[in-house]
Amino acid sequence: MGSVYIRELIRKYNNEEASAAERLIVETWYDNLNSTGVFNDENANSQKMEQMEARLLARIDKGPIVRRIPFSYSKLIAFAAAIIVLISISVLFLHNYSMNSVNVAKKNVIVPGANKAFLVLGNGKRIDLDSTSTGLIAKSAGVAINVGATGKIVYNGRANVVEMNSLSTPKGGMYQVVLPDGSTVMLNSSSVLTFPNLFKGDSRSVKLSGEGYFEVAENKDQPFYVEANGVNIRVYGTGFNVMAYPEEQFVKTTLVHGSVRVGNNSVMSMLLPGQQALMDAKEKKIQIRRPSLEEVLAWKNWEFRFEGADITAILRQISRWYDVDVIYKGAVSDHRFYGVIPKKSNANDLFEILEETRQVHFEIQGRKVIVINGPREEKNNQ
Repeated sequence: MGSVYIRELIRKYNNEEASAAERLIVETWYDNLNSTGVFNDENANSQKMEQMEARLLARIDKGPIVRRIPFSYSKLIAFAAAIIVLISISVLFLHNYSMNSVNVAKKNVIVPGANKAFLVLGNGKRIDLDSTSTGLIAKSAGVAINVGATGKIVYNGRANVVEMNSLSTPKGGMYQVVLPDGSTVMLNSSSVLTFPNLFKGDSRSVKLSGEGYFEVAENKDQPFYVEANGVNIRVYGTGFNVMAYPEEQFVKTTLVHGSVRVGNNSVMSMLLPGQQALMDAKEKKIQIRRPSLEEVLAWKNWEFRFEGADITAILRQISRWYDVDVIYKGAVSDHRFYGVIPKKSNANDLFEILEETRQVHFEIQGRKVIVINGPREEKNNQ
């Protein structure tokens, strides 16, 4: 890739003539070189352009760029672009194909998920919730249940009868609840949290299917337990994430701060902050590793973050958030992806960015997404 190509991309970006793919490239360069001082002002002079060109060429020679996005640049916000960084520089720069727009069909725009869920009370009453829900939503067993201005369910008062409640998020939903003891739980899409309206006795126990982030109120006299797909988590006043979707191989418990003990009747392990336990309940084994906390917690920060994810892992997340069915046609790409994409992007935009890799392309039929290995065949205009 020569200097003429780099200069032309920068010129088109500054003049707001760049395509989505070209903006992706320049914004990636911008983020990685911002600390050098090259981008101190938007109207770079010729000397700075030369510096930028030299640095870009040097980075190309060194190998892949890893994306770090602060989400604070005005151009990034203005474009509202879904961003993904590719594992290969040759792919990132789109060196072997034209930069024309990718032809993902836009007849069916697939919009992102939002704050929505439904709460089922002990008496069987179902309450649908969305981003507009506020104020008192129910009274049950002496407890007033409210949704605050920040969109959290809050239990006020002490129940006179212990009843089990459940909060469920559908595909394309997220929601947050403050439990009767003051602990908070944020649920990701396709998740169910079952809990009592009063924690009574010598322990506090809840059950999770799906994914949730917990901030547990400390109470040494009443320890907190989470049961997730056969895995038991003993909590000691802490912040942690649990991913326990039935379709995933492992139950993943990631400790952010505090301490937890993870296991079952056969094996147990204590986690330190920053550690993750991968538990296969069938094999009764625990693996301990240190993942990227940014990647683990991206969902609750309204992001997709991929740090070496394969297409199947990416599309499982996409399926849950956009409420689409994913079907694979033929072989599945083993390409690894790196990047960050705002969860508020339409799925069509996300698919376009993924197609830019030329590793995979998509056919959208209503809410069915067909995944095909390799690049889309370009049609010749006769």
